[in-house]
Parts: sequence; structure tokens; C-alpha cells
Amino acid sequence: MSRSLHGELDHLREQLARAQVANATLEPVQMALSQVTSELELKGFLAEVLSRAVAMVGAEAGALLLLDREEHRLKFAVVHGGGSGMGRGAAHLLLFH
Repeated sequence: MSRSLHGELDHLREQLARAQVANATLEPVQMALSQVTSELELKGFLAEVLSRAVAMVGAEAGALLLLDREEHRLKFAVVHGGGSGMGRGAAHLLLFH
């Protein structure tokens, strides 16, 4: 192999090593952003489901609660209209997974 090919090969190996370090550095950031995006998409979807359910039953407000299996309790996922006093005239959706 000629000297110039050896030099080019060494240069490419260095670039590959730098790219691998950069990839390893950015991978946790990419994973975190992916999780946040998924959660935002889920929240948006659940908000739309709740909004349509509230409109369908003619309620003034509604809440969508999800079961937290680790804590064994219901948690509010999204709330639509009404404010804090969600009693009469409110639609409550309970989803179990």
C-alpha cells in the first residue's frame, strides 16, 4: 500500500473514532428527546379524546384519569374546562391499561 493510502486510511480511522465519540455523547440526549416527544404526543391525543367526549355528552368540563399501576391509584392525565370544581356537569373518563 502506498504512503498516501496509509495516510488516508489513518485519517479515516480518526474521523470514525471522533464520530463514534460524538454519537455516544449525543445518544442519551436523543433518547430523552424521543421520550419527551412521545409523552407530548400522548398528552395531545388524550386531550383530544377528552375534548370530544366532553362535547359528546354535553358536559361543561371533564377529566381523564389513568391508573398508575406502581402506586395503585388514579392520576389525572388531562383536564378540560371547568377549573377546580369538577362535580356536576363534568365528564370523567377512567382508562385502565
